[in-house]
Amino acid sequence: MQLEDFHDLAKVEDSMWYFDALNQRMLIPLADLIEKEASILDAGCGTGGLIKALQNQGQHWKIIGLDYSPLA
Repeated sequence: MQLEDFHDLAKVEDSMWYFDALNQRMLIPLADLIEKEASILDAGCGTGGLIKALQNQGQHWKIIGLDYSPLA
């Protein structure tokens, strides 16, 4: 991805319906862990939209984001 792509993605990621639906879909398999302690790795986290969604759900979760690109 180019630098402009990361900036554009970061601008819309919190408000675009697509990302909201994607993040909600990712929470389905984690539903049983909501009240439990868990360590979650978001490999290829990009600008971190999924991490934000996960932080709002699991108060006892340790969430780590990792991306190959330093721009992300």
